Amino acid sequence: MRLVRYDSGQGPRTGRVETGGDGDVVRELGPSGPGAVAGRLAEGVLLAPCDPRTIVCVGSNYPCQLAEKGRPR
Repeated sequence: MRLVRYDSGQGPRTGRVETGGDGDVVRELGPSGPGAVAGRLAEGVLLAPCDPRTIVCVGSNYPCQLAEKGRPR
């Protein structure tokens, strides 16, 4: 099973890619399972797999930067 995020024209949606005789199609994926066909995969606009709200970075050289500035650890 391949899951995708796509632009439905009314905002981002989650769907499932199904392979058939007419090519790959995206079927809406809701709380109750697969729904209606949203469109052909080749014609749709795919989005990033997730939409992060917060990005956290950790500097591995942070103690070195403190030492450069003469600050205690």
